[in-house]
Amino acid sequence: MISIIYGSSRLGNTESLGQLLLKNKKHKSFKLRDFNIKHITDMRHDDNGFLHSKDDYYTIVDEILKSDSIVFSTPLYWYGISDLLKTFISRFSESMRDEGLSFKEKMKGKKVYLLIVGRE
Repeated sequence: MISIIYGSSRLGNTESLGQLLLKNKKHKSFKLRDFNIKHITDMRHDDNGFLHSKDDYYTIVDEILKSDSIVFSTPLYWYGISDLLKTFISRFSESMRDEGLSFKEKMKGKKVYLLIVGRE
């Protein structure tokens, strides 16, 4: 199974190219614009570690951890990935410290692709 994470804030070329790439392949799509994902609060040095935000982040993480491959699809904004995708990936710091999630172990060996679209 492939998970594709769309980082665009609107329907456009990023999504069209992702759909073309995965045509006839079994996959699940996640449009970050349709989820409530809060920015990370860095608590790496706090005695209690990260607190789980009450948002949709783990809904997506639980699914991508079941996938064999992950495609991050984003428009190119100001020479980098979209804020939606950056926020999502930044939250991996939280997941890596969640011992019950086994994030690092489950991510090992997955194929990860980055699909960047230069024009929306």
